[in-house]
Amino acid sequence: MRLHCHPAAARYRLDSTTTQPFATFPPAGRHLAPTGEPVTTGAPIDHGDRREERDRVPVMRNMRRGLRIGTVSVSLLLAMSCVAACSGSSKDKSGGAPAGASGTSGGGSKAPIVIGNIGTYSGVGSSSQGGYRQGLQAWMNATNDAGGINGHPIKLITVDDAGNPTTALTEVQKMVTNDHIVALLSPASATTAYMSYLSGMGIPAITASGFYGISPGLTLNASTSLLAFSKAEATLAKLNGKTSYADIYCAEVTICKSSDASQKAEAEKLGMKFVSFAQAASASSYTAACLQLKAAGIQAVALNGFTDMDLRFAKDCVQQGYHPLWLTVGTALTPAFLSTPALSGLQAALLDFPWFEDDSPATSAFQAALTKYLPDIKSDALNYSPNLSAAYAAGMVFTKAATSAPDPTNVKDLLGGLAKITADDFGGLTPPLTFGTPDLLSNPSKYVQPQANCFFAIENQNGVWGKVTGQSTYSACVKD
Repeated sequence: MRLHCHPAAARYRLDSTTTQPFATFPPAGRHLAPTGEPVTTGAPIDHGDRREERDRVPVMRNMRRGLRIGTVSVSLLLAMSCVAACSGSSKDKSGGAPAGASGTSGGGSKAPIVIGNIGTYSGVGSSSQGGYRQGLQAWMNATNDAGGINGHPIKLITVDDAGNPTTALTEVQKMVTNDHIVALLSPASATTAYMSYLSGMGIPAITASGFYGISPGLTLNASTSLLAFSKAEATLAKLNGKTSYADIYCAEVTICKSSDASQKAEAEKLGMKFVSFAQAASASSYTAACLQLKAAGIQAVALNGFTDMDLRFAKDCVQQGYHPLWLTVGTALTPAFLSTPALSGLQAALLDFPWFEDDSPATSAFQAALTKYLPDIKSDALNYSPNLSAAYAAGMVFTKAATSAPDPTNVKDLLGGLAKITADDFGGLTPPLTFGTPDLLSNPSKYVQPQANCFFAIENQNGVWGKVTGQSTYSACVKD
């Protein structure tokens, strides 16, 4: 996962069932008039609670501030642990939730299905979640415009925890006790103290970030499993016929070295030679490491450092006539990975379907939702990312479960709907997913989701993302 570091920024809470496009938000306490000009309305937001009065238009503070220095990618769980250790900051271009009210709300006439969404949408690590809440909003708007789920509109409540575990737990508790959510649809976060609380309350947390499902409880992945994703780079190297593989990681973050363990084990399992190098992001040159890799005949190199470091490393290697297969994993791949000539041929592993693809009825519906509800998203360098498709996929998993539930506003009925999902890839939006085990309904505190061992792979083909050369699909799978 590729992570971005940010300074602390404003927090917000958004309650929404309305269909509306995204825009930059005005300062707190001000709303957008029909002309788009900010106007002061109503009482100021209670920032201690960050909750809007239900009869007023949602508001958030402008979050576009700070300086951007780069991103860091490491194997999933360890990558999330690295967030708090990231040094520096970067400009928050995470966009926002819908601005202003259109005056029309979608969905049916029945009671709303209340869903929570919490994430680190400001502060350290916030850019790694860029596009996630936008993807959820597009899914909600499309669902409500189509009449909701069995006549029930979706009501999505979004809260920013700003990377604070105490805030995260408190806000999730409020969602449960005050808002009566039936599920939480959220990105991976360093602030997951709420997971055990939700499981104890019998409420599922669904993500497409690969981070959930690590320990028993009602934490479900609508994507590739964490264990499988940690092996994706080695799997891609083997898929390309490589016999040796290197991991390049950032020396500044000590815990990042721990990601070597799973990569080394998988590479050796696949019969590949494995080496790894810690590199300082502040290094003026990576020529020495490049020459070592070249001399050792290493054929594939995984770039798991800060973005600027990764880009400079590849450039330095190419200058030395070293052209390995470049690999990475990501949820927030930046345009720089496409625009850097040295990285032509780079292959990246994704948790769910590629955000740019339109090759099936399911992906066409996603693209149509982006066009209608996020018309400017393709020019948004941060938020037009894999998180968009991952969040949308999580929403579609919820839709499938809720549609088969007798009462989708009832948590037990929703769990029953999830239990019916077996080897379903949702029209190609996800790897084959199965949720049903006896514990899901009878002993949720002991529930462990069956592993999803497949992922999606893309390739930088001269500045354009596409399928991996020689592959007819985007899907690839790790060995058990």
